[in-house]
Amino acid sequence: VDDYSRARFFYPVKRKSDFLECLQQFVTKMNKAQRRIKTVSIEGIQSDWAGEIAHGRTKTWCNERGIRLQHSAPGSHQENGVVEKTIDVVKSEARAIASNAGFLAEFWVFTMLAACHVLLFWPTKVNGKTPYEMLFNSPPDVTHLRVIGSLTYFYNYQVDNKNFDNTRGKPGVLLGYCDRSRSYLIWNPISKRVVR
Repeated sequence: VDDYSRARFFYPVKRKSDFLECLQQFVTKMNKAQRRIKTVSIEGIQSDWAGEIAHGRTKTWCNERGIRLQHSAPGSHQENGVVEKTIDVVKSEARAIASNAGFLAEFWVFTMLAACHVLLFWPTKVNGKTPYEMLFNSPPDVTHLRVIGSLTYFYNYQVDNKNFDNTRGKPGVLLGYCDRSRSYLIWNPISKRVVR
């Protein structure tokens, strides 16, 4: 959670030890977007004394970049109030998306990513602006938003273009939004893979 804009970012990890790699990816992503984002400055990271943040490689990496590590007292989650509330909001939104789309539990990562993406366009109580507006200093364009779980068609790259009878579109289920391009994440039920 960004304190300034209240933008939420989600990076799924298999192990807590992967935190540093995700943090580095986030910093790189924000620095590359610096042309569009007002300012990119990570001054500190708030955590609950999680070992993967408080010690070792992550602590060294943050110290080298002047990022302050701030920790709450053990057992007092209320000190991480904004983050704890944000986790609840994102999980609730992801559950609503999954329930509406009829997704199985195996798609939880995609629903969490979609929830974070959609929440970029909801005004916050802090200042009445959207996190997107706070980050990019312009009103958001929401024309790309679609109903998660809806039937969609994606381009069939294996089709022979010379034959008129070949179907160029394959049916799929919209899972969410790609963070690396302006494409969508689509579940192909035939191959059981995610396509962009």
